[in-house]
Amino acid sequence: MVLTRTLEYTPLGADGPRNVTVSVGPPEPDPRPGGEVRVLVEISGFEEPYSRYFCGVDGIQALVFGLGIVPDVVRSLAGEGGRVTWLDSEDLRFRYVDPLD
Repeated sequence: MVLTRTLEYTPLGADGPRNVTVSVGPPEPDPRPGGEVRVLVEISGFEEPYSRYFCGVDGIQALVFGLGIVPDVVRSLAGEGGRVTWLDSEDLRFRYVDPLD
């Protein structure tokens, strides 16, 4: 994996948080017919590990797609009442937010 980020996950009713790791692999050719480029996104630390490829016309687009979906996937895996944070914030900072907006 090329990129990793460690999040803190506190399940509903738990005494304290545990680590969740988000890892992203390097862009690679998509082997499917007509495929362009893909990146592998893996999330571990929940009950079930998550692993999925995200595709784009180039490595940057594949990376943006893969990172952009991470907050939604993490919240889904955390389940009802689970809390996921990064640097004590619920904004996991996987999506770019323009400071001028």
